[in-house]
Amino acid sequence: MFTKVLKAQLWVYLRPIQHTSTVYLQILRLKPVTEEGSRHIRIRSLKIELNSRIGHWQSIDFKHVLQNWFKQPHNNWGIEINAFDPNGNDLAVTSLGPGAEGLVCKLKIVKLVTKMKENGQKGRVHLS
Repeated sequence: MFTKVLKAQLWVYLRPIQHTSTVYLQILRLKPVTEEGSRHIRIRSLKIELNSRIGHWQSIDFKHVLQNWFKQPHNNWGIEINAFDPNGNDLAVTSLGPGAEGLVCKLKIVKLVTKMKENGQKGRVHLS
């Protein structure tokens, strides 16, 4: 089966900060531990000027990452999301904690086009 992702956005919630600051957001693809010891491959890296005292939702284009997951699902070990301020604090909300309900990362897939190789039929799927 062939699957083409037309649009996919990963939404990451960044915790509020008191002063305007530069935040470095990284999306890392996990991989099995090897002799070299590296478990990550950097997928995306963003430099964000953050000045929100109430928190901030950051959108990241995730189309190509998702496309590769469909092409090679056996290589999908997951991702790691970090958003560090200059003091080394991770501002990305990636798991539920006290007061974090509804703030965990969201992946919004707008459209997928699938094609079955046997009969050539296509179908569009809208996901959220």
